[in-house]
Amino acid sequence: GARYLASRIERDGLPFGRVLTLMTGADGGVVTDLRGLAAWLSVHCLNQSRRLLIERDPLGTILYGDVRHFSLRDKQAVFMALRNEAQRNPWLHSEDWSSSSFGALGTKDMEPVLREILISSSRDRADQEIVNCALEAIRYGEPLSNLNDLLEAIARDSSYHRFVRTNAI
Repeated sequence: GARYLASRIERDGLPFGRVLTLMTGADGGVVTDLRGLAAWLSVHCLNQSRRLLIERDPLGTILYGDVRHFSLRDKQAVFMALRNEAQRNPWLHSEDWSSSSFGALGTKDMEPVLREILISSSRDRADQEIVNCALEAIRYGEPLSNLNDLLEAIARDSSYHRFVRTNAI
């Protein structure tokens, strides 16, 4: 369905704004029953359309789509949108979801981005949620052994929440 919609948007001029409006609720977020469609539409759409879908539902984009082949900028946009989501919902990681999906963000090209997230000095709840998402990307993604020193530092740093320190191990 998402591939068909993307082709109609890209080739036939179906207004993306109309599709987005039909998939979102009054709060601007993607309607629960359409999260999978929106996530796969983000895979098949390009540029600004993809970014708008990422902003609307970054967690759904990761859990129900396939972000592995997104460009570096799009993967960075996923983390920025996750940070915004974590600020609105500081218990983002307490939701019931599969962490292995984050492995698609744990790619070699993302190593500098993940490093920046891990060295953040902020310990507020939202930033620790993002650190935890980065740790999930590292755990389930490609081997990124250059980050091992940071993982150990996080595991030993008592200023992080227990769930972050445990995940770093």
